[in-house]
Amino acid sequence: MVSASKGRAIGRCLDMTRMPGAPREPGVARREDGLVVRVERWTSWIIERPWHDWATLEQWIKGRIDHAEHLVYDRAYAEQFYATMDRFQGYFGDDTVQVVESGVGSPRYIGP
Repeated sequence: MVSASKGRAIGRCLDMTRMPGAPREPGVARREDGLVVRVERWTSWIIERPWHDWATLEQWIKGRIDHAEHLVYDRAYAEQFYATMDRFQGYFGDDTVQVVESGVGSPRYIGP
């Protein structure tokens, strides 16, 4: 989460930022997709994968595709996204550019 003080520092020092966030508590977490991730404050990496051969990898990929195909980027999603971006921009206090990481797109997206 971005704090107001971190946001002000970003606004004063940077012209652009990539997905601003705060350091996270160190630990290990299993994600909903089965990957196990180690978190160390500002970074994370995969330490365990839910497949052990080509057959289980293929099933995992099919599951991720199925999951992605059922995501819906509706008006409520868009409004929540824009509210978050507006909150961050309010912290920055200027025209700092925010680079947003996302998937490759969705035909069901409803734009502004």
